[in-house]
Amino acid sequence: MPDIVISDKKNEVLFDLASQVSPALTGQSGEGGPELIRAGQDNTLALQRFYHQLQSLHASSGKPYWQTRGWGVLTWQPLYLSFLSLYCLGSVPSSLGKLAQQQKGDMVSGFFLPEGRWYCLKYSGCTVPELIALACQQIRPVIQQLQWEFERISGFSKAKSQRVMADRVLLTLLRLAEASNELNSFVKQTLTQEEQQHWGFTAAPWLHQRLNEKERFIADAILWLKGLELPVEHYLRLKEKPALLAVSSTEMIEPHGPGLYLKRLTCCMHYRREDGDLCANCPRLKKNKAA
Repeated sequence: MPDIVISDKKNEVLFDLASQVSPALTGQSGEGGPELIRAGQDNTLALQRFYHQLQSLHASSGKPYWQTRGWGVLTWQPLYLSFLSLYCLGSVPSSLGKLAQQQKGDMVSGFFLPEGRWYCLKYSGCTVPELIALACQQIRPVIQQLQWEFERISGFSKAKSQRVMADRVLLTLLRLAEASNELNSFVKQTLTQEEQQHWGFTAAPWLHQRLNEKERFIADAILWLKGLELPVEHYLRLKEKPALLAVSSTEMIEPHGPGLYLKRLTCCMHYRREDGDLCANCPRLKKNKAA
């Protein structure tokens, strides 16, 4: 077990960082109540209530939508928290496996994370791949238990859930890469110089740059897929973007991120809603099938 550093404030900084990504990603320190969704307890009643809300609020959307949407919102928070911790703070909280999620109607948003120790690059002697492995060791049981429980309730198979999850891992990494400069600046403005030194944040800025370098991005994507026991070959669906994007007839800009996009394997089924439509990168669109 690597050395770890205690840091009470890192939870707070992670919560502030998460809320910058999405107002729905709202965190609190502590374990929360028994009604929350978490690993290590029976979540059947909570998931039944959640799935019933999906069915009631989107009755005409049908089972494919309920299943796909349900699985996506059950698992988005563990992924974002893992990625934000590592790439923006250079650390991974040891309490990730105790994450407790709040169910609000047809959405799972908001979470409790117990205070505790963090695996920190500065103090642990870990490499980035080792920290990725540590993060996966914690959130993999969370995701796998949710998959098993959600399959019993919804009939959404393990094979389908893994394909959706593999897409979600890569899409989340790409989205984080596009926002990494802004998130990194936010953390630097939040921490004092002393805190930056104490936490080893002087090493963290280059971490977010990993997501902007194609080779390192792909290498990390493979590690996350492998660590979460998802189909590793899914990384082959990452394709190169054009080197430059046209803004007008006279202006060109460099794209943010690693210059990659995901040729999605799965459809989010949003088009099945009355207010829905096909996403721009939906695999059902002819232009994306041919790409």
